[in-house]
Amino acid sequence: MREFTIKKESQLLPFLNEVLGKKAKNELRHGNVRVNGEVITRHDHALKPGDRVSVGRQALSFPILYEDKDIIVIDKPAGLLTERTARMKDKTAYMMVKEYLARKREKIYLPHRLDRETSGVLMFLKNKALYEELTHHWNERVTERSYIALVEGRTDQKGRIDTPLLETKSQQVIVHPKGKKAITLYETIRQGKDYSLVHLNLLTGRRHQIRAHMASIGHPVAGDRVHDAKTNPCHRLCLHHQALSVTIHGKTMRFVSQAPSEWARKVH
Repeated sequence: MREFTIKKESQLLPFLNEVLGKKAKNELRHGNVRVNGEVITRHDHALKPGDRVSVGRQALSFPILYEDKDIIVIDKPAGLLTERTARMKDKTAYMMVKEYLARKREKIYLPHRLDRETSGVLMFLKNKALYEELTHHWNERVTERSYIALVEGRTDQKGRIDTPLLETKSQQVIVHPKGKKAITLYETIRQGKDYSLVHLNLLTGRRHQIRAHMASIGHPVAGDRVHDAKTNPCHRLCLHHQALSVTIHGKTMRFVSQAPSEWARKVH
């Protein structure tokens, strides 16, 4: 890993061309460039004096979006469990990050989860006191949980789904009057004949909330057989955790992961 401290204002690619030569574009394209701990792929990202730029492949098989002494945020791939369950013993994101942190004698705590087939922003903590504070005040500290989904059919331009969700004994999540309060906001980004690309914000954090809510209005997430999707155009559940904003030590931090570009190409 090579690290640089910026001395004068510049854009990222010209700076990388200066220090790396012909390798610069490839390093950007493959997510190997971080500015102040955040993975950056935009050529025109503005650099200012004091910024820290690091270049090199990361120790994990998936990108680290951000890391400091208290937190580490990864870009979880679809198909990877967040943590082990009684029925599933596969290798997990938790185990992989734990091994990575153990080499630095750092601990790991998990404040939230993503479904196995959901990709995107996943945060771990390294500090037990911070973990306890954050989990006890999660809804106050977390100000944004936004997702991108490719869903079946043509959605309304925007909507609010405010229907309670119940987890059955078989672990199915359904809309039910005796369920827990659940609110999802959505806005359509792009519409096509068979699919819509939508941006969603969670105002509550129930298990399978987006999947159950979108299915309840007749627009299941593509690839979600559990919630009656009829198609699987990308050979995966088309749900991606795009952004998480959280206040830690009085500072609001926002972590972003780009959804797969192929989803937009399915909307025509």
